[in-house]
This record gives sequence, structure tokens and C-alpha cells, in this order.
Amino acid sequence: MAALQFAEAVKVMDGGSILEAARFYAKQNPHRFPRKLLPEVVEELLAAKQTDGMSAVYLKDLRGRLGRFAQTFKMTIAMVTTAEIEDFLRSLGLSGRSRNNYRRAIATLFYFAETRGYVAKGAAQVESVAVAKEDEGAIEIFTPEEMARVLEHAEPALIPFLTIGAFAGLRHAEISRVDWSQVRLDDGLIEVKASNAKTASRRLVPISENLKQWLAPHKQSQGKVCPYASMSKQLLWIAEAVHEKCQQETPPGEFVWKHNALRHSFISYRVAQTQNVAQVALEAGNSPRMVFSNYRELVRPADAAKWFSIAPASGPVLATLHEQAPVETAL
Repeated sequence: MAALQFAEAVKVMDGGSILEAARFYAKQNPHRFPRKLLPEVVEELLAAKQTDGMSAVYLKDLRGRLGRFAQTFKMTIAMVTTAEIEDFLRSLGLSGRSRNNYRRAIATLFYFAETRGYVAKGAAQVESVAVAKEDEGAIEIFTPEEMARVLEHAEPALIPFLTIGAFAGLRHAEISRVDWSQVRLDDGLIEVKASNAKTASRRLVPISENLKQWLAPHKQSQGKVCPYASMSKQLLWIAEAVHEKCQQETPPGEFVWKHNALRHSFISYRVAQTQNVAQVALEAGNSPRMVFSNYRELVRPADAAKWFSIAPASGPVLATLHEQAPVETAL
């Protein structure tokens, strides 16, 4: 019987090493480990992260990415190989950054499985999975004149969203979750709770003098700062209104909404104003490395002074900005 099984194994291996095959099988199917299906481990991980107090935003993102992974691999988690993970990531057809976000989520899953004893250490070496090249693209910002025009044409209900993004640098998703009770004008601070932050870390963002002037007429004791579930249409309408106004000038101008430009503008002008990358990184909820590599020296301190002088006197402010020299950027 032993000779028969050996002969069959040699035939299946087609000249490969039976000993290596046995070692691989033992690594992927350790008898001392429970045979846990990958979708079950995903649910356990999510429950553990929720118990650990991770933000709802983080949990939703993790569930979305690992849910798609679990739909593909409805098998024992120990059976998933590194090559299969690579093939899955390439099949997504996503940008390099999105693909790497999936890679990080999958790595989190397998590290969790290791600590629970569901897979042998290094069974699926996610760290060896190829990292996709990320196209960072150019950082686009608004000039002070462009921002003044945006605020001039915005509906009153949109002013808090636009000004908090432009002069405090909160992410769009963070602004949509901020309650007026967290906007402390007297203290000069906006509290971004851990449950509302992308990084799941609480932070306090200073309110500049011009932002305080913009927010004061709209301040409420409680309630959402942003009344819209999605701002896409509102931003599109503002861009169309500003563009139409620019077309009526001599010579005709144009205006387009720039991707994530409110936050990009804040960080760029704030770095120029403070000359302190670490401070701005803390305020923006970002890493100093990211701020230093992407936003340093985009604008001059004089341009930052113009940006943070935009106050709710749209006509005079816009006229004043027209008289000043144009903003020079390194874009």
C-alpha cells in the first residue's frame, strides 16, 4: 500500500519533490489548527475591531474590501496562497492606491488569523505580494480669487461646508459627520471625534479668524453642519455658476472644480503660513511625511496671507484680491 501511494504521488507530482509537497501541505493544512473558512474569519476580525473601538468609517471600509475578498475565497483561510492573493488584486481593475488599500486590508486579515491560530505564521506571505505603483498626480489648489468667487456664489446652507474645508482642512466625509456642538467658536476649535475621522484618531483643529466670521451667522447649538448627504451635485452647481460668471468677463475666463481642492488648498496655504509641517500634519490628520512631500513650497507666505484674509464681505474681498498680484504656485 505504501509503495502504491508513493507511485501515485510521483505521478501526480510529475517529477516534483514529494517531500516538498508534503511540507507545503502540512503548512497549509496544519492538523493542530481549526479549519476556519475565510468568510468566518472576516466576521471575527470585524467584531474584534469594533470591540477595540475602531471608527465606523474604518469598519465600513474594512467590511467592503474584505467582503469582496471573502466572496472570491469561500474556502479554508489556510488554503489561500500568495499567488492567489496577487491574482485577486490584479483582477480588481482599480487604481494603484485603491489596490494597495485592498492589500493592506487583506494583510490585516491574515495577521489576525495568525494571532488566532487559524493559519501558520507566514502561510500566506502578504508582505511579499507586489505593491502597485501609485500615481499621485498633481496637487490642485484654488487661488484666493477663485475661493472668493466660490463663496460669493454659494447658497448660505453650503457656506459652513465650504469654509470648514477651505480654512480648517477637514475632509469632505469628516465635515458631513461634524455636529455643530463640536464647532466651538468661543474656544476657537473644531473637534473631530475619532468615530468621525478617517484615521480613527481624535483631533482639535484651530478656527482661523476669517473662518470664525464665516461660521458665526450659521452657528447652531446642535445638528449637522452639512445638510446634504452628498455634496457632489452642489459642488457641480457652484462650479457652473462661477464658470458662467467668468465667461461674462473681458477676456472670458473659465472655472472648473478641482479634485479635493478645499483640503489641498488649506494644507498648502497653512504650511506656507506656519512654516511648520508637523503642526499642519497634526491639524489635518495626516502624516508629516505626506505633508512634507506633497505640500511644501507650493505657495508663498504672501499668498497664504491672502487666503486666510478671505472674509464674509464678498464684494470688497473679491475686489481687493483682484488688485493684488496673482498667486504663484509650483504646480
